[in-house]
Amino acid sequence: MTCFRRATRARVDFAPAWANIGILHRDAGEETLELAAYREGLRHADDDGLWSGLADALRERGRPEEALDAYRRALALRPDHAFTLLNLGRLLLWDLERPREALAAYQRAADVMPQFPMPWEGLAATYEALGLDKEAAQAFERAQAAQREL
Repeated sequence: MTCFRRATRARVDFAPAWANIGILHRDAGEETLELAAYREGLRHADDDGLWSGLADALRERGRPEEALDAYRRALALRPDHAFTLLNLGRLLLWDLERPREALAAYQRAADVMPQFPMPWEGLAATYEALGLDKEAAQAFERAQAAQREL
């Protein structure tokens, strides 16, 4: 932690240091300090990684609407970040129960990383939630094929 604190004193807008401080606080079970680290970093750097980290932390604390805003801010800065798209899809599907919106997030993730199973698994679950069994089966098949290729 000390080296990351030094880095932020040397360059207050160094987003990776703020993100690592947040992660270290999370790992230590210091939830309030984790959120504070992301927010302090965002005061100095409008960074997609910080927004995404904040969104993950808010989601874990049962604050889905705030997490949704943070994921959207992250994606405004880096629209094709696959893992942010996947996390947004999970939030929309499971926490907010908005499968139509989740579908768009998972589809974008599949467009960005079609060779990996995660977006296809998300699409399969979303199609199932929408009652689109044929599409769910196709997405599941794509997920299995991608898994075999890894």
